[in-house]
Amino acid sequence: MSGPLIAVVIPAYNAEPYLRETLGAIVAQSYTQWQAVVVDDGSTDKTADIARELAGQDERITLKQQENTGESIARNRAMSILANGGPKYLACVDADDVMLPDAFATLVSCLETRPDAVGAYGLAEYIDDQSNPISPGAHPALQRRRKTFKPVAKEGASGSSPMAGAKALLASFAGRDLLANEDTGFDTLAIYGGIWPPAVALSRFDVVQEFGGFTGDISHMEDWDFFLR
Repeated sequence: MSGPLIAVVIPAYNAEPYLRETLGAIVAQSYTQWQAVVVDDGSTDKTADIARELAGQDERITLKQQENTGESIARNRAMSILANGGPKYLACVDADDVMLPDAFATLVSCLETRPDAVGAYGLAEYIDDQSNPISPGAHPALQRRRKTFKPVAKEGASGSSPMAGAKALLASFAGRDLLANEDTGFDTLAIYGGIWPPAVALSRFDVVQEFGGFTGDISHMEDWDFFLR
């Protein structure tokens, strides 16, 4: 399958129990135009051994090792390496995420038809350490709870009474649920929270480079900061 290149960044710290399955799910993607860098962030287990083994089996996977500096810096390092390949899209996959086989294909298809969008994202499910579902539907329900302060666009509106206008103003302070066909924007992310887990999103690589990737000195909620910027 041909198409635009996806840069896959995978920070990994003591990920021995999960990394093999994470990389296996990426190798199994129906969309094959990707390059992945696993950054072993100072692990003390067999994380690097697993990544090295799988990199030897698939030339699209590269392993880099460094002292423990946190996942933000690890992701930025992987992006700097992958930038040389001229990727169009970025996927931030954590070392315990398992991607569904058509995840990349679906997200690329969305973005190829929406050149105005900086990214697209899907839904995730909770799984246990054996990849068995936990509370199916619970996580997608959280992800679908999107709010905005923007008023609903009404075609043909010709004005309203002062009372109606006042009610609309008060309602806007509380926000409203986004309609199914409305895009997720800055206000939605600021009100409800980031896109989580980051692996469900595919972003335009040039846009990420423009705002500088992940903020290295943030140790928590760095993905929320990333998507807000």
